[in-house]
Amino acid sequence: MKASPFKYLLQSKNNYYLGIFVLVFLFSFLTFFVRGYYKKISFISGDEPHYIMMTDSLVKDNDFNLKNDYILGRSSSYYAGANLMPHLPISLDIKGNKWYSIHTIGLPFLYYLPYKLFGVIGVRIAVCVVQIMAVYLFFLILKKYIVDRTKVLIGLLLIVSCSLFWQNFGGLFPDLIMVTFMGASILLFGKKSLLSNLIFMLIIFSGTLMHTKMAVLLAPIYIAHIIQLIRGLGFRKFVTLYAGLLFILVVGLYMYIRFLYINYGVFSPTGLYGNNGQLFSANLVTNSIAIITDRVKGLLIYYPVLAIMGVYLIRAAQALQVYIKKVLKIKYISPELLLGLGVCLGSLMLLATQLGFSDWSGSYAPNGRYMLVFVFILVFLMSKYINFHNKFEKITVAFFILLNFIVSILTSVFLTHFTEGTSGLKRINQIFFIKSFPSFTAISAQTSATHVARGLGVIVMIIIFNIVLFYAFSKAGKSKITQKL
Repeated sequence: MKASPFKYLLQSKNNYYLGIFVLVFLFSFLTFFVRGYYKKISFISGDEPHYIMMTDSLVKDNDFNLKNDYILGRSSSYYAGANLMPHLPISLDIKGNKWYSIHTIGLPFLYYLPYKLFGVIGVRIAVCVVQIMAVYLFFLILKKYIVDRTKVLIGLLLIVSCSLFWQNFGGLFPDLIMVTFMGASILLFGKKSLLSNLIFMLIIFSGTLMHTKMAVLLAPIYIAHIIQLIRGLGFRKFVTLYAGLLFILVVGLYMYIRFLYINYGVFSPTGLYGNNGQLFSANLVTNSIAIITDRVKGLLIYYPVLAIMGVYLIRAAQALQVYIKKVLKIKYISPELLLGLGVCLGSLMLLATQLGFSDWSGSYAPNGRYMLVFVFILVFLMSKYINFHNKFEKITVAFFILLNFIVSILTSVFLTHFTEGTSGLKRINQIFFIKSFPSFTAISAQTSATHVARGLGVIVMIIIFNIVLFYAFSKAGKSKITQKL
């Protein structure tokens, strides 16, 4: 009998995996307490207090009408700052009696029970649990689709050492839950049981209620799942078994769209955000450079291993090329390739929205939370196509994992805590890390021509570095990976 995922971790040969999860829980507790999440009024910023206000209204008034919440200043019970400025859609008549938030209603439903029982602390704990679940689901994906124990271990280390994950740990944003939903969707792909399909349907529906971009990412995976079910069962049997679930999903989405139209006069939640909600309202070139090299929120700054990601993207492209040739010969798309196509299509569509929005990084958003879902996808590719038969590659990857951990500790816990106070440690960190660290001073978040040129220069250097590494990693001759291709 096959061991369950939890029993699998307890087997002696898997002590490395268990050790990593112990590390995750210890670091989670450290992050939770260092950031003051245990306090009655924990530090919340950006859109977080607005999500809590919606949840508070749902708990106290059983509605999403926030007019009385703003007038009574209810936010003082959970928000340490001044009274919140209303986050209302520009189309809403503020003279009317219904003040509905610019934010969608999915997260308040998710936060309802923990908030009712334990307040903001309960919501923080619930979000932390959901985020830790993302790591565990990712472990199951690695184990299922890569199998090799060493590669699974590397994948786990790469995620656990990702400062983007820890910087956003406990944040009350839909982007962080999206990673968990994506992991669950990948694991549910192709499963035929009614319970699995019910859970999958709930993930799609609740994800859409939380944010439209969740639907952008998850819908192609769900469509690929339906295609796989039809291929395995036949259309008639599929309709017999699952047409009811699809009907419920369609009706649920229709009711949500109707809710938006009646209360806001729009058919899509993106219409609530004004100009920032318009696709392609931003400079695509500037956003593309900023997402990679931005000194405040850029992926590369806080996740250094991405500097060698090009090597693994090349290997993934080689594998895909060979695989497509095989598919064309036998005229059959395997379930794995179908799932991969769904994930790739959803990721590309999501990336297009991130590049296209003028507010790509979010107002006062923690670093890189919008891009966290892509980190998990890239780490999967790196884990799958890493080559341990080249000593130079082993050393290089080990160096970057160590660098990841250092950046995580400095930026996710230590700096997060001490830069908010007025202690001498804050001053020391500003002098020796933020102001002197080359990556922070050489690249800027500004959009002037000079700063764009700097970022572009860094990207060109990374491309050259990856080309050199690719040939250096291949120098020992054809690896087992290449031979399989």
